Amino acid sequence: MKALVLDAETLPIVSLVISQTEILQRDVFLVETIDKSIIERGAERLGHLSGVYFIRPSNENLMLLQRGLEYPKYGSISIYFTNAVPEQMLKDLAGASISIYFTNAVPEQMLKDLAGADRLDLIKNVVEVFADIYPINHDLFSLNLPSVIGLTKPRQRWTRIDDGCFDRMVDGVFASLLALRKFPVIRYQRSSEVCTLLAERLHAKLRVDPDLMTTYASRQGFGHKTTIDNVDQSSVILIVDRREDPVTPLLHQWTYQAMLHELLGIDHNKVRLKQISTADKEVPLSCIQDEFYQQFMFASFGDLAEGIHEYVSEYEKKHQQNSNMESIEDMKKFIEVYPEFSKMAGNVSKHVTLTSELDNRIKARMLLDVSELEQDIACNENKTEHFRKIMELLQNPRYNTMDKLKLVLLFALRYENDDKIGQLKDLLQNCGIKEEQVNLVDTISTYAGSRVRSCDLFHNKNMISRARYHITTVMKNVPNVFTQHQSYISTLIDQALKQRLKDSEFPATSAFNPKEIIANLVVFVIGGATYEEGKEIGVFNRKGSDATVLLGSNYIHSSVSFLAEISQLIMNRINL
Repeated sequence: MKALVLDAETLPIVSLVISQTEILQRDVFLVETIDKSIIERGAERLGHLSGVYFIRPSNENLMLLQRGLEYPKYGSISIYFTNAVPEQMLKDLAGASISIYFTNAVPEQMLKDLAGADRLDLIKNVVEVFADIYPINHDLFSLNLPSVIGLTKPRQRWTRIDDGCFDRMVDGVFASLLALRKFPVIRYQRSSEVCTLLAERLHAKLRVDPDLMTTYASRQGFGHKTTIDNVDQSSVILIVDRREDPVTPLLHQWTYQAMLHELLGIDHNKVRLKQISTADKEVPLSCIQDEFYQQFMFASFGDLAEGIHEYVSEYEKKHQQNSNMESIEDMKKFIEVYPEFSKMAGNVSKHVTLTSELDNRIKARMLLDVSELEQDIACNENKTEHFRKIMELLQNPRYNTMDKLKLVLLFALRYENDDKIGQLKDLLQNCGIKEEQVNLVDTISTYAGSRVRSCDLFHNKNMISRARYHITTVMKNVPNVFTQHQSYISTLIDQALKQRLKDSEFPATSAFNPKEIIANLVVFVIGGATYEEGKEIGVFNRKGSDATVLLGSNYIHSSVSFLAEISQLIMNRINL
């Protein structure tokens, strides 16, 4: 029998990939955090349990481990690190009786300190488990760092907190590559200092232990097609700055998962529904354990409504069949299928509740009107008409203040430095929006205006790009006005897979073959990704392309969390 010991980060990581039922099926009868595993000398021990520690290699965890080893709670311990462990340290720890699993690379001194603390030789084994990321979807991961806004400052002005965020990104991306068994080409956005720094650190970290990389890269089924200096030319990690596309996080989206996050909020694959008379209700979502969610997470709201209708009809049909029990044999069959039927009943109730709540929010905030205007501003240049429509909407008290603010932000990004922006700011204040929120109109241009962006986000930097964009827009089959916009990330992925990324804009940290066909592409966004971008990649992978794409970021933003991050530039008086 086992006890699973986690820390503050590995606890939600584990909850994202495995259910409590599955944990029990693996003979784990106790799950607790590492601080709870420390007991006073003389207290009752749980000697019949084997302690399995799955933790990050942080100094805090090391101190807790050392304290726990003074008077061990469990009969044996296994330590699982979430990253690479030096071979010599593994030898030093051999022969003990505790297993500890760390999620990332472990500093040599940390292992020495741990070995010194194990006076009773309880450590059974130390294992490397590269799981230092939060897996959201099959092709989307996060590091759960809500804000890295400090990293947009010049490197010499970073604080200790900024350094910690940066180190966590390095560790997370490194662990993700080892989990994928990839030693990839590293390409990065040259115009972004933080992208350049992350690429350089990652390049160096991948080469600290050549034996480790060779071992992981050469395992059966994960071999390279073509290599230059052991770097897999068919695998690429592309590091991008969120500031290249500030538009996507501001838009209302119309696919299930993206809508849930924007309107209700998804936290570690759980949606919290506010209840009037009772405590808030947590609704779990999992693309692994919920077949309906996996099927419709990228579906439009219209397709979702049809799917819900069919799902409810299927449930009612099965309910009718199960209610007509006329013999012992019928009862026996019902008992056999009851667990599946009960799970379906709960699932139907869950998704009907969620879609009903989404529908209520859409109607209450009149989001069809708002979203249509958002999409038009994001995709088309028509300043006079856009200004007129925003003015009308701002003067209508029925619209949500946050929606009004986002429309003005989109206008300010597209028509930067236009005189009409001042009029819109004045009207925002007249609507009762706080001054610090109105100041976001200027701040977002400082954060991600045309001076900061290297890409032609709105396809309007010159006459050629304008003409090219209008021609391709006419040729493109757009299903409806709510799905016109495509993120900059999707454009980058298309360019990368077609070998069209410019070396001058996205150089590599090592020699590479620009004509090599990419089989595996990891895109890491510094500054936060969105579920809409995750949807674009998920849909691409479901088509069965020869290439597999994975999206990662420090955080998965909604428009609220994105603006909260930018607002720190105002509150902390950060000058970029």
